[in-house]
Amino acid sequence: YFCGAAVAGNQDAVLGHQRKGHHHGVKQFSDFISCRHRQGEKNGGHRRSVYRLGIGCEDNMAGYSHAFSIVAQPDGSFFWLQSFISHYSLSTWMEKVDSVSGSPRGYLSLAGLLAKLRQVDRLMRINGWSSQSNTDYYDLFGVDKEMEA
Repeated sequence: YFCGAAVAGNQDAVLGHQRKGHHHGVKQFSDFISCRHRQGEKNGGHRRSVYRLGIGCEDNMAGYSHAFSIVAQPDGSFFWLQSFISHYSLSTWMEKVDSVSGSPRGYLSLAGLLAKLRQVDRLMRINGWSSQSNTDYYDLFGVDKEMEA
């Protein structure tokens, strides 16, 4: 698992320039993940794959950049891996439990993964902070920004 502004902004992507192409945008990434999942169902088994979702900023606020590692599992589920400096480590994140579903926050079904990606997309499109933004942010990062304010 890697963290930092260079990773979140995909500035380290040149290190893997010989690898398969990048998918830009949440919609394209969601479509790709869904397609791979359908292929796994059709083939009777899912291929373990690791994806990195890097979110950068258009301005100089590198502290708001983030990277998620998403690991597709052979059973069709996904690990959603992340850490948040000064809030929690990767191992602490994996121990957190969703208060609504009672499931580990880092363990997702395809539907759960696609829901998280929709939240990422909504946050990337905001022009100002709202209660919906805070809800999405809390669900994605486990941090309540309204409580910090």
